[in-house]
Amino acid sequence: MSPSKGKNILSLLGKTNSVKKTDSKITKTPKANLSSYNNLNLDLRITRLIESKKFEYIKRNWTSGRSTNWSALGSHGLVYKPNKLNIENFKKGNNKEPGKKLKIASFDLDGTLIKTKSGLRFSRSSDDWTWFNDYVLTKIIELIKSDYLILIFTNQGGVVVKKGAKSVNNFTEKIEKIIDNINENIKKDESLEELPLLVYASTKKSKATKPSEDDVFGSPIELHTSFRKPNTGMWDEFLALIDPLEGGVDFEESFYVGDAAGRPKDFSDSDKNFAKNIGLKFHVPEDYFK
Repeated sequence: MSPSKGKNILSLLGKTNSVKKTDSKITKTPKANLSSYNNLNLDLRITRLIESKKFEYIKRNWTSGRSTNWSALGSHGLVYKPNKLNIENFKKGNNKEPGKKLKIASFDLDGTLIKTKSGLRFSRSSDDWTWFNDYVLTKIIELIKSDYLILIFTNQGGVVVKKGAKSVNNFTEKIEKIIDNINENIKKDESLEELPLLVYASTKKSKATKPSEDDVFGSPIELHTSFRKPNTGMWDEFLALIDPLEGGVDFEESFYVGDAAGRPKDFSDSDKNFAKNIGLKFHVPEDYFK
């Protein structure tokens, strides 16, 4: 393809093929047309410090099906937070104690809270899941009634944060169905306006070479790496959310449950080391859900 022909194709997409120089390395950076992104606040740029280096990304609303509770963090992460969930009020609990610390019950997703119905290692659709065992749902409801905030930290190496991508749609729909199942089984009281559950997912960096509108939101590989367990990026994102609150985290009462514990049949020890890196007690699902 001739250079002029390539330029014409990019022009039709509303982009130019600019060159950005970083130190001695030259990379091509597609420019994107943001007109189709409604309700996008481009001023919501967040800077993270990783090994003394600053990396910037854009946080934006991510609408998935019927839910507006999702946010996309550049291309390296997805966050589910109920819009009506007031963590400050929840943190005070039934006693309304100012400065009361948050009790965190945190979990991995696949192989810990849920498993596939199909028996395959990875789910093929948003319906291909069932609880890890018969004790999971009961345990979660007990934790909620005991004033715990439920967090899910999950590596989703097959999910790409890109508009229309099947992988991201399947993942967000599956999470919403899991939440629906909990809501259907918990006896709500007046103080529980929203299920106190947040989800943090590390996602895959797209390998697509064709320029698209999503390119402007692409995160550097350093952010993708930092967000993936056993690194602490997802936990750091949660801490940034609760930073203005008094009290912080109750590390004595908080814990993390995951199946990647470095046992002979485990695929890795990423969950065990993640818990160690963020300072939480660690359990494997077979011991916790019984």
